[in-house]
Amino acid sequence: MRAFFRTTTLFAFLAGLCLGHAIPSVRADLRGSGVFPDVQRGSYYDDAVGQMYEEGIITGYADGRFGPNDPVTRGQIAVIMQRFLEKADVAEEASSSSSRQSRSSSTSSGSSASSSSEDDGVLNTRGAFRFTISTFDVSESTSTASVTIVRSEGDTGAVSVEYETNDDTATGGDDYNTLTGRLDFADGESSKTISVSIVNDGDAEGAETFTIGLKNPTSGSELASPSAVTVRIIDNDAGASSSATSITAPEQGALGFGATAYAIAENADELRVYVIRRGGNEGEVTVHYATSNGSAIAGDGYEQASGTLTFADGETSKYYSIAIVDNTASKGNKAFGMQLTAPTGGAVLDTTTSVQVTILDEETLPSVSTGTGTIQLGEATYDTGEGDPVSVIIKRLGGTIGETSVTYETVNGTAKAGFDFIAISGTLTFREGESQKTMVIQTDDDALLDENNEQFTFRIDNPANGATLGTPTSASITING
Repeated sequence: MRAFFRTTTLFAFLAGLCLGHAIPSVRADLRGSGVFPDVQRGSYYDDAVGQMYEEGIITGYADGRFGPNDPVTRGQIAVIMQRFLEKADVAEEASSSSSRQSRSSSTSSGSSASSSSEDDGVLNTRGAFRFTISTFDVSESTSTASVTIVRSEGDTGAVSVEYETNDDTATGGDDYNTLTGRLDFADGESSKTISVSIVNDGDAEGAETFTIGLKNPTSGSELASPSAVTVRIIDNDAGASSSATSITAPEQGALGFGATAYAIAENADELRVYVIRRGGNEGEVTVHYATSNGSAIAGDGYEQASGTLTFADGETSKYYSIAIVDNTASKGNKAFGMQLTAPTGGAVLDTTTSVQVTILDEETLPSVSTGTGTIQLGEATYDTGEGDPVSVIIKRLGGTIGETSVTYETVNGTAKAGFDFIAISGTLTFREGESQKTMVIQTDDDALLDENNEQFTFRIDNPANGATLGTPTSASITING
């Protein structure tokens, strides 16, 4: 009997997929358009998406979209069908239990049963308010973060619910604009969207979060889970003056150089080296810096430098200077090293704490003393695993005089932002002397088994202040399933 039930129910479900309709539900009031902003209200799949979502058989992307026209992999179909069969088992057991209970309760009072059903109906038909997702990532360069609130389990009568933002590591007024208000739902209305403005502050401060919460539902409506959503602002300045890092930083921050490599013309007076505090800026912290000889020797190609940098509470950037020695002889390029050590105050070191400085011989290459350089990617292809970060190298070649920048962005392919990776976009700034930076892009593990490899693109454009673009300017990033 169980096998027959599962087979016939599965057949009905597959037929529903082909026709654009799903099998009947006892709760058909939740529509897909009430859950996902990209599901068109009244479309042939609107009710089916809502029902399958409420039953836990399908889910949307991490950014709240459903993607009704996106392709589905064989692995995803397998997961969907597994969930459906699990629901079929529960439904069969519930049906058998209900039949037994019906026979045993036939002697109870009819008026009492009627009263109970009526009370439950009044409670449920008013609806329950919740967000469509519990976490949401937004780039700092995005002007707004929009989230959807749905009224599920009923839409009878006019009701309302209040909402408010609350600080976490992000601060209202500095990182986002605080927001409070009330949403009024008319009779039959099941979905509304609110938008919070994001502040692009230009500081390298790492990812920061705030929450949006629901409260005070009226007229018999309720709150459902999730009644709060955490919004994570992805810092687009982690690479604007420095290189991004995959280190998990404490609230005091992770300290590292502003670039992963440096190059300076021999006839330049000095190299100004920036140290960046990423991922946190709480309290006073310090870090020790020092130079070390390579093919360039202290006193010949450069003057030795060492000392301690102190970051006050809230400070995210400091610099020190190294004097460059011009020996007027054609000896070719030379190099020396720089290191950061001994962080204090609870700060840690990030991945860019030992770098090389190349002194460019202007007698051999005269153009390096005036050029802003050519900017290009280090590789045209990258590979990474699901859930692992990928580090994309951006190089500045042929001159590092003055400050320049390029814009950068990720572009969807078969891998989708918010589902397979966290999108980034913004402006990457090279200060004078900085010749290489690294952007870290985080991928997501969507937990789908036997998934095919997926691909997206990272690209740069719009060089500033006389710089040019080299080749390649885009890289194909493959996430191995």
